[in-house]
Amino acid sequence: MTLQQNFIEIEKLFGKYNLSTQDVQKDIQHMNDFKVTTPIIGGFSTGKSSMINAFLDQRLLRTNITAETAVPAEITYGEPIVKIVKDNQQQLITLEDLLNQEYSIHDTDFIQIQLLNNELAKLPTIQLVDMPGFDSGIKAHNTAIDQYLPKSLAYILTFAADEPVVKESIADFLKELKLFEVPVYVCITKADKVSEDVLATNIQSIRTSIEKLLGVAPKKVVAIWSKKNKNTDGLQEILADIEANSREIFHKKFTALQQQHAKTIEQYITEMLKGTELSVSELDEKEAKLLKDIEHVQVKIEREQERFEKQLDGAISAIQMKIEQELHNNKEALQTQLMRGGDIQSKLNIILRTAVTAGIKEEFEPKLQQHIQKLTHAIQLDIPIDTSIQLDDFKIQTDHLMKELAIKALPLILGAIGVALTGPIGGLLLGIGTLLAELFFKKKREDELKAEAERKVTGEIIPFVVQEAGGLVGRELQQYTTTIHEAIQEEVGKQRDLLQKALQDVRKQKENEQSQQEDLKKQLNADLQRVRGLLYDTVGSV
Repeated sequence: MTLQQNFIEIEKLFGKYNLSTQDVQKDIQHMNDFKVTTPIIGGFSTGKSSMINAFLDQRLLRTNITAETAVPAEITYGEPIVKIVKDNQQQLITLEDLLNQEYSIHDTDFIQIQLLNNELAKLPTIQLVDMPGFDSGIKAHNTAIDQYLPKSLAYILTFAADEPVVKESIADFLKELKLFEVPVYVCITKADKVSEDVLATNIQSIRTSIEKLLGVAPKKVVAIWSKKNKNTDGLQEILADIEANSREIFHKKFTALQQQHAKTIEQYITEMLKGTELSVSELDEKEAKLLKDIEHVQVKIEREQERFEKQLDGAISAIQMKIEQELHNNKEALQTQLMRGGDIQSKLNIILRTAVTAGIKEEFEPKLQQHIQKLTHAIQLDIPIDTSIQLDDFKIQTDHLMKELAIKALPLILGAIGVALTGPIGGLLLGIGTLLAELFFKKKREDELKAEAERKVTGEIIPFVVQEAGGLVGRELQQYTTTIHEAIQEEVGKQRDLLQKALQDVRKQKENEQSQQEDLKKQLNADLQRVRGLLYDTVGSV
C-alpha cells in the first residue's frame, strides 16, 4: 500500500476504538501539502527573475524592479492562481496584474503563484522563491533566513557572469548560512554577455570565493543563458537534484510518523488483549499501578527540568557575553558607519545574528542535548516493562530536537532581533545619527567627529544593544525550553490516557457474556495483525 493508504487505514483503526484521530488527520494534511522551499537569491540585476522566466518558458515575473517594489514570489505547480499576501490576508490577482502592477514591500509580504507549467510539473514537491535583491537591506537578508530556512533543503545563489563579485551583503548571508549547514547551489546568469574563456574564469572565481565563506564548495555551479541562445539546463539539473532529495525526505518523514501512529494503536490493542486475561479486581490493581508509575516518572522529569533550568541561566549569560564581545570586536566598523551616515542597522543585524547563532550552537545546544538524553534515560528506567509503556518511542529524538532548534526556533529568535533593530534600538541609532549629522554640518574636525562617534558606540550603542538583544535572547530561550517541557508532559499524559482507556474498555467488556469476550479476542487479534502489517510496511510508495 502507499503511505497515503496506510494513513487512512490507521485513521480507521483509531476511529474504531474511539481514539482521537486529530494527530493522524493533521499528518495526512501535512502529507498532502508537503513542499520544500528553494529560495533563489542574489543582488539586484543579477538576472534571477529573467532566469526563472526562461526556465518556465513564459514571461511570469517583472524584471525591472527596485528595492521598494521587490517582494518574494513563491512559485509552485498547481491549478493557476495568483495571490498577494499581507499579514496573513490574501487577495486574488491575475497574471496580467502581476506583470503590469507594482507591489511594494510596505503593502505586500509575498506573492503566491501556482501554474500548470511543464517544468514545474516535474517538481511536485518544490516551491521556488524569487527573493528580493540583497541590496535592499535588513529585510531581504532576514526574510531569506527566518521565513524560508525552516522549509528549505537548499539555496540557489545567482551571480551575473559580467560581474563575478561576491558583494558584502551576500558574503554576510553566506557566513550566517554556514552556521546552519544548508547546501548551496550557484547559477551564473547572463552567460551570453561574456566569452567562453571569461565565463570559465569567472565561474572558478565565484566557486573559490563561496568555498572560502562556507567552508565547503557549493554543490553545483552552472551557467545560464536567459536571453540569447536560451539554455537553462543547469537550473533544471539543480532542481532535479533537490526534488530527488525532497522525495527521500518525504518518504522518511511520513514513514516514521506512520510507525508512530501504528505503535500507538498496537500498544492500545495489546493492552486490551492482556486485560482480557485478568479479573476485574486485577484490572483495578493494574490501573492503580499504572497511575503510580506515571507519577514517579513525572517526578523524575520535574527534577531534571529544574536542574536544566539552572544550567540555562549560565548558557544565556554566556551568549550575552558573546554578543557584547562581538560588538566590541566590530567597534571600529560601527564607528565608521556612524561617521559616514552608513547603514549601521544592517551592520548591527549581521553582528548580532552571527553572535547569537554561534552562541546558541556552542552554549545552549550541548546542554539541551544532554538534558533530553537524561529525560529519555529517566523515562526508560522508571517505566516497568509489564505496563507496556514504551515512552522511549514517543518522539524524544535528540537529533530531531537539535534540528528543530536550528531550523525553526533559532530563526524565530533572530527574527525578533530584527524587529528590535527597527524598534527600540533603531530609535537610539536615529537619535545618535542625527546628532552626528549636526556636528558634521557645524564643520567639526575629523578627530572630534571620530571621538564623538567612539563615545556614542562604546558608551551608548553597545550597552543598549547588549541589554536589548541579550534580554530578548534570554526570554526566547526560556520560552523554547518551556515549550519542550510542555510537549514532554503532554506526551506522557497521552500515554497514560491511552493505557488507562485500554484498561477501562476491557473492564466494560468484562460485564458482557463470555461469548462476546471470545468475539472480542478474535477481533482484537485480527486488528493486531492488521496494524502490525502497517507498522512494518516501510516501503510504501509516495
